[in-house]
Amino acid sequence: MTFADRVREVYRFLSNANYNYMIIGGVAQGVLGEPRLTQDVDIILFLSEKEVDPFLRSAEKFGFALSHDQSIQSAKDNLSFRMSFNGLPVDCLIACTAFESEALARSFSVSLGGVAVKFPSVEDYILLKLIAGRPKDYLDVSSVAERQKGHIDLGYIKKWVQSFDKNKEVLVYAPRLDRFLKENELAN
Repeated sequence: MTFADRVREVYRFLSNANYNYMIIGGVAQGVLGEPRLTQDVDIILFLSEKEVDPFLRSAEKFGFALSHDQSIQSAKDNLSFRMSFNGLPVDCLIACTAFESEALARSFSVSLGGVAVKFPSVEDYILLKLIAGRPKDYLDVSSVAERQKGHIDLGYIKKWVQSFDKNKEVLVYAPRLDRFLKENELAN
């Protein structure tokens, strides 16, 4: 089974499982910005604590490899878990914020391999990358900014950055946003 076949099967599972999700990471990067090499699938799942166990059982039945008890514990402790499909790593993050809920409402679908796959909006993808704040995330958002120039709602991004920093003693996200705006010549 090729990489593309395995990814398509992950999408098919998600589309048929009736759980809300968005694809993020390298696969989303290829849709929203400049494609880059990726060796996994990253997903934000919208699951309640009670839905984690049925989701995992459904994934196992479909053919995903995972440590059931460890995944449940990781979901409780870290709001994340990892599974794999025929050797393809699938990193799952569990949504828990108002931002993620709004991002889901703003998400859009793209047909990939004959399956409708949900992705975050450009703005929400940029915010997710700014939250992560790793060097590769800045490279990703620069690529997205270049490809989407003129189609990015900076007011929406700024609103959420202010909200993220509102309850912090030290501003964390505003400097990241400033860097993004300056590096991509988007500052007003």
